[in-house]
Amino acid sequence: MTLKPLTTIKGVGPKRAAVFEKAGVNSIEDLLRLMPNDYCDFSQVRLTSDLNHGDVAVIKVRAVNNAHLYRIKKNLNILSISAEDSSGRIELVWYNQPFRAGGLKAGQQYYACGKIDKSRNIRMLNPIICDKPPGILPVYAQVKGVSQSQMRNIVRAALDAGHNLIDDIFPDRFKKKYNLMDIAEAIRQIHTPQSIESVLPARRRIEFEEIFLFLAMLYSFRESGRDRKGIAFRTEGLAEEFVKLLPFELTSAQKKVIREVTDDMKKDSPMNRMIQGDVGSGKTVIAMYAIFAAVRNGYQGALMVPTEVLAEQHFQTFIDIFGEDVCLLTGRVKKLERDKLYSRIRSADVKVVIGTQALIQSGVEFSNLGVVVTDEQHRFGVRQRAFLSAKGAAPDVLVMSATPIPRSLALILYGDLDISVLDELPPGRKKILTKNVASDKRMEMYAYIEKKVKEGCQGYIVCPLIEQSDSLDARSALEVYNELREIIPNVKIGLLHGQLPSNQKEDTLEKFRNGEIDLLVCTTVIEVGIDVPGASIMVIENADRFGLSQLHQLRGRVGRGNQRSYCFLLSGSSSPNAKERLDLMARTQDGFELSKIDLEFRGPGEFIGLRQHGKDIAASKYVANTGLLFEAQEAAEELLNFEKNKKIANKIIAAAQNKYLSKFTHIASN
Repeated sequence: MTLKPLTTIKGVGPKRAAVFEKAGVNSIEDLLRLMPNDYCDFSQVRLTSDLNHGDVAVIKVRAVNNAHLYRIKKNLNILSISAEDSSGRIELVWYNQPFRAGGLKAGQQYYACGKIDKSRNIRMLNPIICDKPPGILPVYAQVKGVSQSQMRNIVRAALDAGHNLIDDIFPDRFKKKYNLMDIAEAIRQIHTPQSIESVLPARRRIEFEEIFLFLAMLYSFRESGRDRKGIAFRTEGLAEEFVKLLPFELTSAQKKVIREVTDDMKKDSPMNRMIQGDVGSGKTVIAMYAIFAAVRNGYQGALMVPTEVLAEQHFQTFIDIFGEDVCLLTGRVKKLERDKLYSRIRSADVKVVIGTQALIQSGVEFSNLGVVVTDEQHRFGVRQRAFLSAKGAAPDVLVMSATPIPRSLALILYGDLDISVLDELPPGRKKILTKNVASDKRMEMYAYIEKKVKEGCQGYIVCPLIEQSDSLDARSALEVYNELREIIPNVKIGLLHGQLPSNQKEDTLEKFRNGEIDLLVCTTVIEVGIDVPGASIMVIENADRFGLSQLHQLRGRVGRGNQRSYCFLLSGSSSPNAKERLDLMARTQDGFELSKIDLEFRGPGEFIGLRQHGKDIAASKYVANTGLLFEAQEAAEELLNFEKNKKIANKIIAAAQNKYLSKFTHIASN
């Protein structure tokens, strides 16, 4: 019943069903499992003077004037009205909701619920407005063309149509042991709660099941892959031969991981290994060795990276080892040249192919692919990595990440992978002096940067936005670029962001590498792949908007030369949480330590790549709850014991495959 299409419920026709489908909602059950982002409890009215930035709150106010509609640009209009209570005034603001203007009148009293923004006076953004308190209202993620009121009515219709018919996959004894309510009651409480307190056990039940099925899917892939036959490479003497080709000494950690990769490659089952390492720990050498071993055995190797910049950088590095046996394949390659490369790859005329997602296009056919490597694995979705692995019969797979996560968590989320850790930096890497810079010290910082540039240094200034936003209080690259050209006109300043044409991006980067640009104002497009030894200054605007692991990645773009390097963190946030995180960033250089802290503050989805899967993986929203994650892992090990619970285990695997199989094909190869 609950798998019936949305068009079977009141208020959803074919057009609206198509809109929901784009949001990943295809059936009544999908809709019922779409948990609200928040709730407005209209019984808890607060005074405007007590509101803090970021709060979601309910206020009772009187409109001071009629609503004003401002048309900012083609696709943006802002509706606002001033209102007040006994403690002060507040601006109620709606973006792209001009239809509300007719219902807002001066002198009228309203209950309003929304998010508080105190960056520019005090505002409530996109509030829900009521004449009388309606109890507790769920607030859902925005679905294009569907208002919150319409969404609530549609969900109520879905509840009436089938919430009691959703199959509960857990046996009663299991629900009692793990303190889980019935799924039907959980869904009812999620959408029509009697109190805010009643939401918590309901959310826990639904989150537990999502994570549980995610882990069950991983389990089923891991089990199905145990008997796969791979390539047993001849590895004797290859590590020694490879090391002699390098112009530097390997660290002890690199030697250890090369031994682990060698042991994997000589087995007749496919290697599935993740290499975790801090920024600058030398992961590329491990990838190069694995591909070197495959080529020496007569096979081909492929290395897929997220950006053209990083692909070009690896290509130049690999040429030193592989010479003409390596080629570069990115989206920038013209059709005539691309067709020639396809032919050379197909005939094994080239042994090593380095590229971006262009590697997974249908025209790319390998003769005998032996090793697949994905770099910066968190930048790729599961299916992208699977497509590359599928280019060979059963190639060895190596995934690399410069964003380390605690081993216990990695063993759960990447349970199908063996894990190696590079926990040692090459000798000579200097500590990067990291400082938090107050807003009123900005001009002093600019003066210091200008002084360092005159001494021959280069630097990056990273901004969270490309253009200024009316809805986000954050610095944009264009704004900072224009500001710096006025303040320090004698410094050569460049601009780089993802919306620039590929040839312009490459030209800007080349000028920066060659020293023709002193300061590069950019977005996080430079987070991976930029290696400019002369760059020793990193400035990060609105640093509070980034996770610690991402800040550490950005900081790692400097400190690659001989000179002292600096990282300046700018933040306008008054949040104690943000201040604490940035203070930790200034004190800590260890990426593994920062990842543990990031896990506590923001959850694992922020830095392990689950968000790459978007709406495809519901569990990605919940893995931030690490306690629940470990509890679900324990439960999965119990219920998926086929010897003791064959009937239940089969039922659970079927439910997991129904939910995730089409989205996780070949996940065990990634």
